[in-house]
Amino acid sequence: MTKTVQWQKIYEHDLVPTIFGPWSTQTVALAVPNEGDSVLDVACGTGIVTRLAAQYVGTHGRVIGLDVDPGMVEVARSLPAPPGTSIDWEVGDALMLPFPDAMFHIVFCQGGLQFVPDRLTALREMSRVLRPGGRLALMVGQHIQYCPGFAIVVDKLAKHVDWQAATLLRVPFSLGDAEELRSLMVEAGFQDVIIRPKVKMIQFPSPAKFVQSLITGSSIASQVDENTKAKLISEASLELQPFVKNAELSFPMAVHFAVARTGD
Repeated sequence: MTKTVQWQKIYEHDLVPTIFGPWSTQTVALAVPNEGDSVLDVACGTGIVTRLAAQYVGTHGRVIGLDVDPGMVEVARSLPAPPGTSIDWEVGDALMLPFPDAMFHIVFCQGGLQFVPDRLTALREMSRVLRPGGRLALMVGQHIQYCPGFAIVVDKLAKHVDWQAATLLRVPFSLGDAEELRSLMVEAGFQDVIIRPKVKMIQFPSPAKFVQSLITGSSIASQVDENTKAKLISEASLELQPFVKNAELSFPMAVHFAVARTGD
């Protein structure tokens, strides 16, 4: 296992089933995929939404998962596609999608828009590659205060590592204002924008497992040595105790789902 792929494999094994997987069904359902649709999943990560969408469009559809991180795409390629489906995986930038105009019926982006340095340009690119009347389905985290598990770990990272590492784990919650998201989507040319809040309980076998998985399954893994990791696990686990019942950790995470379409 190469060092490049290591944290992405931990991300897929530990974080996708517990944090990102539970949202994927709702993300895909937003766009109502049909048999034969062409689908693009932007910032696909290791492909949880991509593989689910492929089951809807079947053998006559086309599904592409795209991510700027080669390690994410490598892990996605290593995982089996659902039976009877075919998925193409590509490394590419959301700011300059490598596809022609009006290629797709649906574009998904679950938890990825927050990481793009120019969100408006990314949304315009998503609009460009959608067909007239095409559907966009997004999920973004609400403000970090509505996800106390992450907030506690971020606070400890700022204390024991540095503000840059803490900032990286804040990014998923950096587009938490629904009206800001709506304005961006409208400015990018989308119509019939609907944004709805949703809360799920995130569950881990223990606080220690959550903290360790969050650190080792993210891009900050190389910045945290073993001694620092032990301090982070110890202190964060103590603060997470109000969310522990029968030794298991359970805390809320709030997101916004957004759906829109391009003009006819």
